[in-house]
Amino acid sequence: MSKTSKRVHTILKACGLAGLFGIISTSAFAELGNAILIGKVPGRYLTGKAINKSYLSKVIIENGIIKEVTPITKSEIAGIQSGAQVPVVVLGQAAKDKFDVIYPGLFDLHNHTKQNMLPLWGEAHGQFANRFEWRDWSHYTEAVSQNMNPWIKDYGTVVECAAFRWSELQAMVLGTTYLQGPSSCVSNFAIHHVEGGDGFLYDKKNAAGEPVIAKLNVQAPTDVVDPDSFTFIWAEVKPLVDKGDSFSKALQKVLFNKCPSLKEPIEKAYKTQTEALTAKRDAAKAQLDKKRDAKTMAALEIAEYELKREVMMDKEVLKIITDKPLLEKSCSDVHPKFLRYMSFFHPTIAGKIYYINHPHHSSIIGHLTEGRRIDPYNQVEFDLLRIIGLDQKNVNLIHAVGINNAGLKHMAKQGMGIIWSPFSNFLLYGQTADIAAAHKAGVMLALGSDWTPTGSKSVLEELKIARNYLKQEGMNKIFTDEYLYRMVTENPAKMINQLEEKAGDGHHGAGKVVADAVASIIVVKENKADPHTNLVTATAGDINLVVITGSPLYGNVKYLKSFNPEIPFEVLPRYFKGLNELVLKDSTGAVTGVSDVLPLRASGEEPGKILIKIASSDFLRELEGSDQCKFSEQKGLVNQDSLANNSNSSKPAAKDNLVALKKETGLNLDRASDIQKLLGALLLTQGKNLNGEGTLERAISYMPSLFSCNDSAYSARFAKFMSDSKTKADEYKANKEFRIQFRKDAQDKIDEYNKTHAASPRMSNPEKMAKDYGLEYDSHEGVYGY
Repeated sequence: MSKTSKRVHTILKACGLAGLFGIISTSAFAELGNAILIGKVPGRYLTGKAINKSYLSKVIIENGIIKEVTPITKSEIAGIQSGAQVPVVVLGQAAKDKFDVIYPGLFDLHNHTKQNMLPLWGEAHGQFANRFEWRDWSHYTEAVSQNMNPWIKDYGTVVECAAFRWSELQAMVLGTTYLQGPSSCVSNFAIHHVEGGDGFLYDKKNAAGEPVIAKLNVQAPTDVVDPDSFTFIWAEVKPLVDKGDSFSKALQKVLFNKCPSLKEPIEKAYKTQTEALTAKRDAAKAQLDKKRDAKTMAALEIAEYELKREVMMDKEVLKIITDKPLLEKSCSDVHPKFLRYMSFFHPTIAGKIYYINHPHHSSIIGHLTEGRRIDPYNQVEFDLLRIIGLDQKNVNLIHAVGINNAGLKHMAKQGMGIIWSPFSNFLLYGQTADIAAAHKAGVMLALGSDWTPTGSKSVLEELKIARNYLKQEGMNKIFTDEYLYRMVTENPAKMINQLEEKAGDGHHGAGKVVADAVASIIVVKENKADPHTNLVTATAGDINLVVITGSPLYGNVKYLKSFNPEIPFEVLPRYFKGLNELVLKDSTGAVTGVSDVLPLRASGEEPGKILIKIASSDFLRELEGSDQCKFSEQKGLVNQDSLANNSNSSKPAAKDNLVALKKETGLNLDRASDIQKLLGALLLTQGKNLNGEGTLERAISYMPSLFSCNDSAYSARFAKFMSDSKTKADEYKANKEFRIQFRKDAQDKIDEYNKTHAASPRMSNPEKMAKDYGLEYDSHEGVYGY
């Protein structure tokens, strides 16, 4: 591989796009279970039944797939039990005619999985204009980054593993089985990773005997566009796209105009690659004639697809147009951000365009227009997406607050979706997407929890914020509980192109409790007769069973033992509040320092050694768990056995190897209790805010629990944040006044500075971003309006 080729590949790999050019990813699956579940099933999944009721049914699971869902009577249970050769799990009390309800596992399509051990950010009160404003605020850096660094990145890869596993467990105990977000070290551990593709199964052939081609994994970059480098796109490519050119054609015209000497080598590279792809297509045809299977069919489809690529998307052309030294030598009179876009961002955009047009794509999930609805820059981002050609079906936008009615109608026409995170939006911006307009336009909606610094612990909790907001705003007749239900089940599955829709097609999707779907399901106590309301209003104590591809993972111990009387498990909830003694606090609860119970980082000391000292400490070993949740039934997490699957033999040191860590320290990161101990100890002793490099007043004072009922600080703020009435007090309303005062104070400081610094005036982040795109910005509106 040439130096330039390596650079392009490295960029693609860093963005999660390496291997897309003609390679279909594969995924490993956890054990596929067999069982019969007897409980209630929502009528929406049963032929001829009322949608607003649940019915006693048997759900037969074979090899991780739902084989059959059939209504039964209570009198049939004994016969099913006596004739079964697999575990029969009765979900409830037949004698009292009380049964739990079986649901599809929940989807969370918006999460940032590395930071979910952090508490809610106390300084977020709806005061920001867009995501770039708070990212640039020093208080955010101090509250988030400085509490997690350096330990999250420098102490060893097992630390990051623990963080990702914590996120999976936090989602799982609240019913999520499909979690989006960055991840590693979670193969065969807990729930499904959306981008990993491990929650969707494919047969070799469908019922008609045709080979089945697996879909590519979901792509989920954090940001889809870059506001800095995309000023080039806005200024020079947009005018050509607006006249009818495709993005590639417009970019080609700009490049040939600015870099005329590159025209010949680009055309030659494209021609040579066309010849190679033609030969590849012909070879694929020959292979398919010899043997017709999924591999040969996919190879031909991909070869034919790649032949249709546009010039600026060709992978050989990419080597030329992303070569910064070559561009510097060959191009003149270029936009200030031309080189940055071409050399750094274009390979990523080309990869996304390649992916979403690929015949086997799933979906792209990305943040866009996050902030206030009419913030000038925020309104630009959707147009940027349109310009680069990513306004396509199965492109799903997180937040999408700044998209106007015309944009929403365009989204609906294109088959795009919105992932709504209201709690995060209100905490940061005091405003959220116009979902009524999105619904009216026909845009499909799903929910996402975001992350714990400015979001909820799961979509089950996010439903509570959404439901109260909709009722407060008088939109609950449109957005009923049934609508909200679909936003965490069927809608997200469909948005990522993984909904179970047709039995026998060889693709086992999710989002429904129906035959042929993946048996990743949850069981919830029946508190409400309407199955939609029952789920939407459920809390952690109501999650009585979580099943992943047919195998029990978490739930009421009596249910776990129905699968296997000898099943090994650890008791949950279990909160180690003794961890909080690692932080010294005054009488008001303010952090004053860190105790000397665990070793602190000494100057020059190798971080991995500190990790091992902490993990091996008597303090962690002797911690005792407690529980304030007091669930009516004891719950347990089935013991996981995934360490070997996630340990790289090329990294044998305990700081980088889960198996070695267990052997050397006794900490087993397959156990929720040990994950909590390790993360809590690091969070409360090793951050910059506690070791003198940061800001002590923004140090974390406690380790949040997996369960909200063991996290009083979080529960109190969450409960008071969004009421169900405009006449009831809540933080959401109070933040509106806070926002204006905060922004007024900030603008007053800028204005005062500029009185004496006219030659180098300051401006707010939102104003600067607007001016970068040639947009008008009213600083008064920046305080009171936008």
